[in-house]
This record gives sequence, structure tokens and C-alpha cells, in this order.
Amino acid sequence: MVTPLDRLLEHYRDRHGLIARGGLSVPWSSDLRRAVVIPARGEGDLGAVLGSLSACERPAGTTEVIVLVNASADDSPSVRQANAATVRSVAQWEAGNQQGMRFFSLSHNRISPRYAGVGTARKLGLDEAAFRLVGAGAPDGVLACLDADCTVAPNYLVALERHFAVADPALASVYFEHPLPAEEAARAAIVRYELHLRTYVNGLRSARATLASHTVGSCIVTTAREYLALGGMNRRQAGEDFYFVNKHAQRHPVSDVGDTCVYPSARISERVPFGTGRAMRQASGGEVQLTYDPRCYETLRAVMDALEAVGLSPAEREARVGVAATYLDEVDWRAQVAQCERETRSPQAYRKRVRTWFDGFKAMKLIHWLTAQHFPRAPVLDAAESVYRRVTGRRLAKNSQPELLEELALEAFRRLDREHGLTPHRQFPDVY
Repeated sequence: MVTPLDRLLEHYRDRHGLIARGGLSVPWSSDLRRAVVIPARGEGDLGAVLGSLSACERPAGTTEVIVLVNASADDSPSVRQANAATVRSVAQWEAGNQQGMRFFSLSHNRISPRYAGVGTARKLGLDEAAFRLVGAGAPDGVLACLDADCTVAPNYLVALERHFAVADPALASVYFEHPLPAEEAARAAIVRYELHLRTYVNGLRSARATLASHTVGSCIVTTAREYLALGGMNRRQAGEDFYFVNKHAQRHPVSDVGDTCVYPSARISERVPFGTGRAMRQASGGEVQLTYDPRCYETLRAVMDALEAVGLSPAEREARVGVAATYLDEVDWRAQVAQCERETRSPQAYRKRVRTWFDGFKAMKLIHWLTAQHFPRAPVLDAAESVYRRVTGRRLAKNSQPELLEELALEAFRRLDREHGLTPHRQFPDVY
């Protein structure tokens, strides 16, 4: 008898390709229940991340850690040498593994330069992990993304297991904190960058944006079933995490895990066009991190309210969106809203449909447009104060030492995000 899961797997093979399927020759354990996938390109020894996973409290069943060792066909010999060291490092952890955790490496060292990058690497590893979880009879087992330069809290695995068992989400974003270096300039740079990230996400939450969670690649957790249903990871060389999470958010709200932590490195990177590595590189060159003006979030909230309101005429909606009307014309909003109205039969169905259309990508593009056309970027601390007050009704703590103000603000936003991830809630109950 063909089951719905069989059909899902076959559909995925036909349309998206389990491109690493069967890449691991080692059979899966009969009690395989979860997998952690780590892409590694030119990383060398992975003692920090593998050690932190090995030290985790272990839930019932086996956890597989799959390191996807990858390189572009035109990478230098030094990258391949570092990859060989990664393979040896993983083998050493597997040789000394204890019950309940396995460590495997899967090597793809000649990927076409057209596709080489973190998106393809994640897809190769996640495809393999999803195939193995389904094969082991655990399609709803946790499937976690991590990066080679991360570590995790000791309760990482049990917290993920608990979150997916109780909240029954299909995709979640794990709370994270960048370790703060002792060196003054590097410390100030990562504090300001992380404060920018948290200000942005909380601004999106205040605006009721369709996607209002962090989309950090090393913090994405889903299940094998949802991964296949979403069509798997995309092959983008950067931004793959955002597009993957946004695709899910078009269908269901993203949940947040606040009772554990991922610790991403604050290192400089030359590979990525945005993100932590780029921010640290720019800061090392003297560039000051700025963020979006809070008026962008106020305008986005007006847009979301106008789009979701039932029974308004096009003129009434346009009057409510203010300066965003020009951008909305560019995305043909009148026709899209009219179609949502025609094809739904209840206010809740209409709101869900229109939020699916005006997704996280369109909200991000609107904020970029507003920044370019109306509201230039602002100092991070000023924007953080405004957003924090809007979200909590309170002011950020003040300090007589200016150099500590941003760290105090960051700690306040970290508490806010932890509390958000600890509070059982269903985003937008009037929609989903």
C-alpha cells in the first residue's frame, strides 16, 4: 500500500532530487530519531562544534551528526587539505563515540562553481539526513542545521526534542548569542551587529509581518517530513536560510525555541555577501554598522493592517498605506488583493491568503525601498531604543558609560527574544 509519505518522497525525488541519497554507506540505526547537518568547507578540525554536540544531554534514540564536507571544483589545494583534516576529525569522533550519537562525514569536493556554496552544501546534507530519517521510520524526527564555527548549549538536543514534541511545530528558529570577544573593537562590532539583527526582528514583530523570526542558518530546525514538503533547501550561495524559512512561513507560522542556545562565531569571512562575516569584515575596515529607521516598521504595520482589513475599497486601502503606495503599485497589489477576495470565503481565509502573498520577502523589499526612498539608515542604538519602547512599552536602561550602552541594549533584546521563545504562543491566531 502506498502511503502519503511514500508519495511525498517520490514527489521530492521527481521534482527536487535527493541529490545525496544513499551517499552514506553506513546503515542507519533502528532507533534513529534526529539528525544535525553541518556544512564544512576549508574548516579543518571541527573539535569545538563536534565536542559541544557530544557533550549534550542525549534524548532517547540515536542522533546522527552529518558533516557535509564540500569544495568547489576551482577551490585551492589548501581548501582540499583542510577538508581532508575535517574528514579525519569526524572519523576520530565517530571512533570514540558513545551510545546514542553517531558522527559521519560525506564529501563532495568538486561541486560546479555555479552551485558551490552553503546552499548546495546544506541541501546535500539535509537531503541525506531526511532520507535516512524517513528510512528509519522517523519522518517527524528533528532535522537541525548547524555551522562548523558554532557551539551549542548542553541542553540543545533535549530542548529541540521537547519543543517539537509539545508545540508540534513544523519549523523553528533556535535562540542564539554571539560570544563577545575581549578585544575592544571586535567586541563593539559584534555587539552592534547582533543588536541590529534583534532590533530588525522585533521591528518585524511589531509590524505583524508574515515572517518575524530570525533566519540564521545555524539556528534552523525542522522535520524530515516538512523539509520534503517544502521542496528541500535551495542552492543559493548566500541567503539560502532566509528563502527556506520564508517558504515555510507562507504556509505556517515559524516557532521560536528560547530554552537553549546556539553560539555562532563572530569571525570575519570573505565568502559571504552579507551576514556576520561581512559585518565583521566591514567593521574591521572602519565602517560603522547602521540599521533600518523605525519608521520603516511603522509603515510596514500600516501596510499589513490595510491589506488584512476586510471589506475596504482600493481607495480606502491606499489611503492607509501612506508612502508605501508607490512600492505596492510595483507589486500589483490591487490585483493581488482582489484575487484574494474572490478566492476566499471567510475573513480568516482572506487574511491568511493575503499574508501568504505579502510574505517575508516582500516585507524585506518594502523596508529596503523605504530606506532608499524615504527613511535613511539610523544609528543602531537609536533604532533599538525606539523599537524596544514600541514592543515593550518600556525604555532601555541607561548607563553613565557610553561604551556600555549598546551592550546593555543587546542584553535587553536578548532577554526579549529568549522570553519570546519561552512563551507558548501561536502567532496571529486570527489568521492561522
